Amino acid sequence: MNSNKIIFHHIRNATSKIIYNGITILVDPFLAPKAYYPGFAQAPTLEQKKQRVPLVDLPISIDEILNNIDIVIITHTHYDHWDEYAAKLIPKNIPIFVQSNSDKKLVQRQGFKDVRIVGNNTPFNGITITRIRALHGFDDNCMGFVLKAPGQKTLYEAGDTIWHEDVENALNNHKPDIVVVSGALTRYEGFSGSSMMEIGR
Repeated sequence: MNSNKIIFHHIRNATSKIIYNGITILVDPFLAPKAYYPGFAQAPTLEQKKQRVPLVDLPISIDEILNNIDIVIITHTHYDHWDEYAAKLIPKNIPIFVQSNSDKKLVQRQGFKDVRIVGNNTPFNGITITRIRALHGFDDNCMGFVLKAPGQKTLYEAGDTIWHEDVENALNNHKPDIVVVSGALTRYEGFSGSSMMEIGR
């Protein structure tokens, strides 16, 4: 495969595989079968609270999802981004990149041997990963990230975030060629507005 070719494969929810500069990255693995977990307690209506998640099945097998992955990036540890299935099924020697020391400790307790905190230009096999603060509505305990490599297009995955200063700065400072946005209309009890950018609104 041409190492300059970027492949982005959206799988489900925030779960995706990115092939970047020859490195295969699994992002935010949410691997449980459909309706495995109770609905979100913070959902705004009773009907939505009762709706079990995930809402849909995985479109491909878990074996295919995990095939040939080099690293995992976890933007935050809400269970729809890092769940018990992922913690059980991903090989424990795979490097895991997280946003904070608390997330690192959580993933280490799950048995993973190589857990790294993303900072500014954190290196891995010829690429760098830079943490960009994400503001998930009322919650800033999550991140987006920028991928860079010499001779490669720059990719910015914004993560679960609304528009805010750090997103604008990431666009201005890193000038990404590719931007991946989690664009969904999301509502929570006690919070007015969406917790993520709403594409097309």
